Amino acid sequence: MNMNRKLLSPVLLFSALGLYGATLPRCALAQDADAPAEAQVLPAVLESEGIRYVSGGIGSGEAAAMRAESRHYALTLMFYVQAAKAMFVADVDVLIQDAAGKVLMRTRSEGPFLLVQLPAGHYQINCAYRGQEKHFTLAQKGAAPQLVNVMFKDEPAP
Repeated sequence: MNMNRKLLSPVLLFSALGLYGATLPRCALAQDADAPAEAQVLPAVLESEGIRYVSGGIGSGEAAAMRAESRHYALTLMFYVQAAKAMFVADVDVLIQDAAGKVLMRTRSEGPFLLVQLPAGHYQINCAYRGQEKHFTLAQKGAAPQLVNVMFKDEPAP
């Protein structure tokens, strides 16, 4: 299984909330003191088995950049735990397989957002965080963006 990850050029965005701004939970995110939100750089675009993806969203500026960029990706996975209020999480292990079971992508999220450029098809997606696993199937029909909220229980780390 060849899981090549090659670095592609990052994109500079000057946007506030973007396509899914109204539907994402409002969570407290740490402010990145080094860069103003309106000039935040999007994390690097990576590739695995020909599937392009971006992972990140730490800090309000980077989260805004990820929301804005999500309209250009077929799938946006957003990870959070549900406690007294929704809180974004990172370090979620993600495995995406095609309908035949071939592994297309295996990564650990670098933030609460994972944008994935999937072609049309049916996929099995597995997400794991602190011993909890979420499994679901996805039917991607064309390039229309889909948002999937992946919620984990608020449990202490093992």
